[in-house]
Amino acid sequence: MTTKIPDDFRTHKRGWRSALEMAVNTAENDADRNYWKHELAAFDKAYAELEAQPESPWGYSVCYPLDACVWYRDSTEEWVFEVQGSINDTFLTQRYTAPKGLAPEDVPSLSVLSSGEDLDEDDPKPAAERNVS
Repeated sequence: MTTKIPDDFRTHKRGWRSALEMAVNTAENDADRNYWKHELAAFDKAYAELEAQPESPWGYSVCYPLDACVWYRDSTEEWVFEVQGSINDTFLTQRYTAPKGLAPEDVPSLSVLSSGEDLDEDDPKPAAERNVS
């Protein structure tokens, strides 16, 4: 039986790894740099072992990690949320678009798809936060 890992371990992995990389890059001497390199290697090894478990330690019965990116497409003046990766032996790329007025950090929520509402280009906040009369 696999013990469920707290959600923060999944959601904060990238930030914690970046902090360790920063510690390596800003170390003032070789001893400190070697210490942080060792900690970074231990971090990577621990996460590799967690993610290699047959049952997902994140609490899901099945989990397929995918890569995602939010980028701006100049030609159509819209945000693109792109998800890419493999599930079993199938590689996929899925793109969702959002109006340019939406804040980039709100694009992955796919709120425009689920709300069915038009976005006010002059006020990029979600409708629930806008002053609508």
